[in-house]
Amino acid sequence: MRESFEEQKKRLVDHYGSFSMEDRRQILCKLRKRNILMYRQLERLKHDLLRLESKRVQCELDGRVTQAEVVESKILKKKEQYLKVLAQNKK
Repeated sequence: MRESFEEQKKRLVDHYGSFSMEDRRQILCKLRKRNILMYRQLERLKHDLLRLESKRVQCELDGRVTQAEVVESKILKKKEQYLKVLAQNKK
C-alpha cells in the first residue's frame, strides 16, 4: 500500500515535471494577475491535498487500512490535477 502510493506520486512528478518553489510562486503570481478563477482552483486543490494528506496519516495511525487506501486514491487524483494545471501554465 505505502510503497505503491509513493511510487505513483513519483511517477506523477516525473510525468508532469518537478517544480521548484520559485517556479510555483511565479506561476501562481501570473495566474493571480491573468486568470483569478484558475488561481483559486489551484489554491483549493492545494488545500484539499493538505487536508487529504492529514486524513491519510490519521487513518494509518488508527489502523484503518482500507480507508487509508481510499484516501490515497483521492490524493493521487488531486495531485494529478494540481500538477497538470501547473504544467499547462508554466509555458
